[in-house]
Amino acid sequence: MKKHCLIATIVISLLVSTSLGQKKYQRPLVKTPDTFRGADSSSAPDQTSIGDLKWFEVFKDEELQKLVRTAMVQNYDLRAAVSRINAARANLGLARSNSTKHLVVAGSSSEAGSRFSSRFHEARRGITSRDPANLA
Repeated sequence: MKKHCLIATIVISLLVSTSLGQKKYQRPLVKTPDTFRGADSSSAPDQTSIGDLKWFEVFKDEELQKLVRTAMVQNYDLRAAVSRINAARANLGLARSNSTKHLVVAGSSSEAGSRFSSRFHEARRGITSRDPANLA
């Protein structure tokens, strides 16, 4: 028991002594530039991004474009990935369509007991008299 108390006392004293020996952290002073990478502060910032450009607009090398087109045509893993992306986009469209408002219009009609509707249908069938032989 005394051995455990002695070990605990040593561990606690080591932890306390290491925390007391440290200096308080002071953030170093860093001079930051007023403009970002030579941007002109007099003009308005450009809102376009390189991420919005198509890949062939970014990489102008014809040989590289030819290699990428060949890889896109002959790479079956890439085709499978593109088809999975297209399927995911379609599923996303379906999921988003459920969150929009829908308008449902329904109607019904009944001919039972209506003299007008029965005469209307008789007239459409070419029946002009109320003869039972004509009603069949």
